[in-house]
Amino acid sequence: MKVPWTCPRCPTVTLVDLLRLEKEPINKVISACGYTCRCQYFVVLRYTSPSLQEAEIKLRRYNPRQEQYRFLLKKLLRKAVGMAERDYN
Repeated sequence: MKVPWTCPRCPTVTLVDLLRLEKEPINKVISACGYTCRCQYFVVLRYTSPSLQEAEIKLRRYNPRQEQYRFLLKKLLRKAVGMAERDYN
């Protein structure tokens, strides 16, 4: 799925494929997912970790109508919000 995204450094609007983001490691556990703009600036769209990726894989196994899906989705959202609230810069 491609979405238009504006670079914070320059006024360039780029169509970003959210399913194929580049990864840059921040530390041993956390990686930043985003894209590189024409001005060579890496724009971070989200952060990820191995535990977050594992939770995403588990969630894909279930049908959205199942109770386990709702439980895993809540767990995944808590992890994602917790990572988004931290400052990795």
